[in-house]
Amino acid sequence: MKENEKLKNELELLRQEVSKHENLVSTLEKEGKKATDEKHRIDNIIHNLAEGMVVVDDKGKVVLANTAAETLLGVKTGDIIGKPVKEIVGSEHLLTTTKDLAAEKDGVVEKDIEFVSSDESTRKVLRASSAVVEDNNGNTIGMVTMLNDITKQRELEKMKSGFLANVTHELRTPLVAIEKSISLIQEENTGALTPAQGQFLAIASRNIKRLGFLIKDLLDLAKLEAGRMELKAEPVDLGKLIAETLETLSNWAKTKQIILARDVQAGLPLVSADPNRLTQVLVNLLGNAIKFTPETGTITVSACRTAETGQVLVTVTDNGMGIPKEDLSRIFEKFYQTKLRSSSDISGTGIGLAIVKEIVELHGGKVWAESEGRGAKFLFTLNKHTGMAEGTPLGGENG
Repeated sequence: MKENEKLKNELELLRQEVSKHENLVSTLEKEGKKATDEKHRIDNIIHNLAEGMVVVDDKGKVVLANTAAETLLGVKTGDIIGKPVKEIVGSEHLLTTTKDLAAEKDGVVEKDIEFVSSDESTRKVLRASSAVVEDNNGNTIGMVTMLNDITKQRELEKMKSGFLANVTHELRTPLVAIEKSISLIQEENTGALTPAQGQFLAIASRNIKRLGFLIKDLLDLAKLEAGRMELKAEPVDLGKLIAETLETLSNWAKTKQIILARDVQAGLPLVSADPNRLTQVLVNLLGNAIKFTPETGTITVSACRTAETGQVLVTVTDNGMGIPKEDLSRIFEKFYQTKLRSSSDISGTGIGLAIVKEIVELHGGKVWAESEGRGAKFLFTLNKHTGMAEGTPLGGENG
């Protein structure tokens, strides 16, 4: 009886142990089903994304590619899973251009990838946004790339640039004819003018010149967008160029009693730049400053050598109405106008600063704006002259 009692107790303990394990198995099965369902849900989301998605491991081998990615790349999953990412391009395509555009945020890089083939219908341009994947210890374990087909977008941009260039070019011819005709009348080659006629012709002449500057800006913008602007590099004395530009704009500044000041560091090295385009940058920045600086204000152009990079830093500072903090990051976008500008009676197109940015970047420099309440400061960098041959192109078909 004692032996039986002992066996019963042991059996009960075993039953409890079994029950405990059964509960554990049941819990694991539920968790497993939940994880499986979640995986299926995520897989469905990934494979039904409109954007292509490619995931690679730390060795650069593809571990996942959704349906959209397969379609965009012209491949099948079985052909790329486990293979190096460099081999995912279909044999009928030739990867010809991979251009880094910008690091929009930490760890994310965008690239435009152009595919060409003998068949025009299969030519395409993809925009790839890639991000590195790290574990909890900060070790790289792979990379995720999102793909978008921007072929149509590129075609539309090209058509827009071509149309803009053609229209602005056609506008210049009649504009020049009108300007010359008004000039002849103002010189009284066609007869004497009354004071009222002279006043109206002067107004017309000023507006024609303004329209001419706008057309020139549009043409330059079209060239920059199409990558057709070439810069002829030569050693430039920046101090002299700044002085000449200030002299050119002095009469405009005098109409508002604005002081134009110059502060150029002694012994400043020559910079490697296209003097005509660099003058255009300074004129656009100074013109902007004159517009937004009140009467009796001061605008200062300074230039110095930076200790960190050895580049030359140029700064245009005014004591005008300033730039709202939320606009600083967008001030160089095409056709963008700040809230202060759009609410004031000062006219503008939003093209000038966009051209400044493009030209400075073509020179290998960087441009940005700063403003704290009253006044604004525009800064850009230039590379010092390193003895390259005069007239060396800085930009061309590929910018």
